[in-house]
Amino acid sequence: MRRGMTTAPAHRKRPLSRLFAQPPDVPINGSHGQTKTSKEEMQVRPLADYGSRWLPYVVLGSLPIVWGTTAPMCKYLNVKLSTFLPSSFVNASLQSATLICLLVNKLLVSFMGREVGSGQVTRDQRRVARVGVELGMYMLIGFSLSLAGMSRGVSAGTSAFLGQLCTVITPILEGFVFGRFIPPRIWVASVMSVGGVAMMAADSPGAAAAAELTRPHLTGSLRERIMYPFVHGEALCALAAFCFATHDVRLAQMGGSLPPKSSVPLAIAKQATGVLGAVLLALVAGDLRPSNAQGWGGVLPALLASREWVVLALLMGFQGVQMAVTMQMQNWAHPKVGASMASVFYATSPLYAAAWASIILSESFGRGGLVGAVTFLAAIGVALVPDLIDGGAKWATTRRE
Repeated sequence: MRRGMTTAPAHRKRPLSRLFAQPPDVPINGSHGQTKTSKEEMQVRPLADYGSRWLPYVVLGSLPIVWGTTAPMCKYLNVKLSTFLPSSFVNASLQSATLICLLVNKLLVSFMGREVGSGQVTRDQRRVARVGVELGMYMLIGFSLSLAGMSRGVSAGTSAFLGQLCTVITPILEGFVFGRFIPPRIWVASVMSVGGVAMMAADSPGAAAAAELTRPHLTGSLRERIMYPFVHGEALCALAAFCFATHDVRLAQMGGSLPPKSSVPLAIAKQATGVLGAVLLALVAGDLRPSNAQGWGGVLPALLASREWVVLALLMGFQGVQMAVTMQMQNWAHPKVGASMASVFYATSPLYAAAWASIILSESFGRGGLVGAVTFLAAIGVALVPDLIDGGAKWATTRRE
């Protein structure tokens, strides 16, 4: 039965499952009008279907391993180099390195002739650009807040855990954006996560420094030890989590309606927004003024004189490649899984970040920080593991049908 022919009562009586199992107009091995009906083919088909269904989950599960290197690398630049690097300089350098890698990838794809033009390319590109600018703004603000928090004494591991508050914020935002019911366990998880973050903040190096700085004027109580780092550093990382959660919700909302093969253009639009925004933030902060000795004008000569530019170039190159690759992977897999389900995988990012920070920076949590981390992970489990179980049950039911 060829597509476009509508006068075949035999096909209308055919069960719907058979129509989808053996489409009659799909050519096989170049022989039109033939279909494979052997038992071997019907046995192979579920295996291929299984792989295609779970591939987005595998992709999202691998992303946090690589993402976990970002916070320790940024903290390394902040504490290990003899040259002081403003957070705006680190931000712009990372954004630029990622954009360069994305543009090189785009040029290679174009050179290999894999792009196919159509009459709707211009309109589609404009739509992708608009979505990319919006998503890029969320990521720019979030990353800038996270860098500012680490520059004020927040450890790389604590910054990663604070940034992962988006795991709890995402379902709440989805409830408001899509009008979905927010289960009570989400609110319970929110309270647990805030308590865990408070314990980690009280155990962080910033809290100890706060107690020493404020000892002549304040009593150094537990409340002051908790509130001081929240106001000065940890609160910035928590605000970054809200930006990341907004990015995840909007990506899941808009990503599914974008045209095919738009992951690279979307990533380029997001990263170009990040580069321009980082430069504008540096301009507003005064880091681009020639008279500012700690601005960009003083950083570049110091890096060249100390030869630390080699370390900076290597780290930026690595981060640029990994961010460019993982951004495309996320743009492809995230809409297929959904924001809440994807947050289950993103929730493991702080664990990898803490492991990388332990290796690179010799960071570790105290007893209070460990209790806070366990409480935070328990909150993530309360919020999202039931969704993962429900999603697996629905997938199994669909497979049986």
